[in-house]
Amino acid sequence: MANDKDPFTQVHEALWSMIENWDALAEMVKVGNRVKMTGTARDPLKEQVSTDDVPELRIVPVNGSMGLDVTNEEYGIKQDWEIQVSTGDQRVDAMLFPIQWEIMRALATWPDVLNALKWNNKEFILNMEVSRVSAGVSDRDLNRGIKGWSLLLTCSVSMYFAADDMSTEV
Repeated sequence: MANDKDPFTQVHEALWSMIENWDALAEMVKVGNRVKMTGTARDPLKEQVSTDDVPELRIVPVNGSMGLDVTNEEYGIKQDWEIQVSTGDQRVDAMLFPIQWEIMRALATWPDVLNALKWNNKEFILNMEVSRVSAGVSDRDLNRGIKGWSLLLTCSVSMYFAADDMSTEV
């Protein structure tokens, strides 16, 4: 039986699963500060942010591409996801580096988690890599006025689908 969720939703949920199932990271970021852009709320961001609301973590889609491998009759899709963290702390050793390290460790579980995903009863993940990491203290949108480090990790997920799976309704 095919999964009833599209591949993008499956990958998004799997990334959250890796983050939330990594105990050290789950201890650092409270459940209420894990802002998921899913569910029924049209705007899941808190209007007022206090020091209890950080560190805050979000996973959002940012870039993507699609191409046809004519030789193998496959479509390759690459989707980038940005893991955004607002630490609320200006000390790099208090939140920034420890959270970055634990996110990297959590993401290292990707082969087991992502390779279990299926679309149309077929595995579709080719690779996942952290393609970019940036940190700074000036991202006012991410920090929403709270002083502290912001961390952005870009995960690139490569997927492949047979041409038939792209042209046939499931």
